[in-house]
Amino acid sequence: MSFPVKGQIRFDYKGMDYEVDIDVYDSVTHRILLPDRTLLRVDSWLESNPPQPGRLTEIGNPYQGKGVSMEVVARKNHAFLATPRKSIIR
Repeated sequence: MSFPVKGQIRFDYKGMDYEVDIDVYDSVTHRILLPDRTLLRVDSWLESNPPQPGRLTEIGNPYQGKGVSMEVVARKNHAFLATPRKSIIR
C-alpha cells in the first residue's frame, strides 16, 4: 500500500527519536541506517498515516566503510538514512 503524501516517518529506537524518509515504507529492503551506523530492518508496520515501524531488528552491517560518508554506507546497504530528533524522557 502506498501513501500519496511524501514526508518523514518518526520512530523511537533505544530511547532516541529519529526521522527517516517515508520512501523506506515502499522500499524492498525496509532498511534504516542510524547515525551511529547501526543498520535496522523494519519487520512490521503499524497501520497509521504516515506508517510507523512496528518491530525493528538490528541486522549485521556488511559494509561499514570506515572513513566513508554515511550516504555511501546507506547506499551500499540499500538503506535510508535516519536523523536524530531528541531524547525521549521516560
